[in-house]
Amino acid sequence: MRYIFYLLFFAGVCLLEYPLLRNWMMRIPLHIQRRRRLRSDLLGSLPARNESRVIREIRKLLESTDSRWFRNNPAGLLFSAAAAGCAVFFILLLAEGFFFAVVFSAAVFLLPFIFLRLNLKEVRVESSREGDVLIRELLNQYRIRGGNMKEAIEAAAESISGAPHSRHILLELAKGLNQAYTDAEIRKCLDTFRYSLDTSWGSALASAIYYSHVRGISVTDALTDLSESLIRSRSVLEWARRENSEAGMMLHVLAPLCYGLSAFAAVFFFHFTPWKFIRYQFGTALGLRWFLFSAFGVLIGFILEKVLSKEKMDF
Repeated sequence: MRYIFYLLFFAGVCLLEYPLLRNWMMRIPLHIQRRRRLRSDLLGSLPARNESRVIREIRKLLESTDSRWFRNNPAGLLFSAAAAGCAVFFILLLAEGFFFAVVFSAAVFLLPFIFLRLNLKEVRVESSREGDVLIRELLNQYRIRGGNMKEAIEAAAESISGAPHSRHILLELAKGLNQAYTDAEIRKCLDTFRYSLDTSWGSALASAIYYSHVRGISVTDALTDLSESLIRSRSVLEWARRENSEAGMMLHVLAPLCYGLSAFAAVFFFHFTPWKFIRYQFGTALGLRWFLFSAFGVLIGFILEKVLSKEKMDF
């Protein structure tokens, strides 16, 4: 009988405080969901401990180039490249032989990573040439926000104009800093920012952002010096760009033109039909070998032109 009385008393207290208890009960799932989301964000922002160095480098390359394919799956990119290389190897092994198959299958395997490196090179070059705009806008927002670097980065990413690559880098940095909770995570975000630029002024800017955001040190003078240095570097860059324009034009125009003239000569001077030219080019071992060597020679020329002709704006 005594336990029934205690039970009725407890039920009465629950009915009396039902609104408060209901509020508490509704907060519990929200609290659990918030903790799970925070844990997933923390785990997602940190690299996996069991990832190899190759996978970490590929992941950094994908993140820096903002690749739409395999962005969060570097192992998938590595597997796809290996599968394509193996397919080319077995096809050419039957048609040409072991040495020829090994050389071109290795080239096919490396092509995705070469293109990613070229894309990263282009992003770095274009971002470096927008460096004076980036730092000037960041400096203006830093002064407006009273020395709050995090808010200055977000505001600069929204207000910057005429610098799409720098805008994207600032947006990624702002998103990373919003998800960073520890000093190690902030350093990781700034390392990705520094890797995307790969310039001396980018490293100096990353250090200035770190000391302002973490230590609360004013970096107005440092940003001003960086802006003035990049303005002086732009005049040197404009002179060098005019010198390299002719070589790039020759490669883009003459390489396709020469192959087109070879087909034209075969048809109109050696009395080949178009179908006979295609059959000799792709249906015989010598023709296929010549075409592959020519194609890879042109590809190497384009790669060298991308790497050597465009210089980053640095000091």
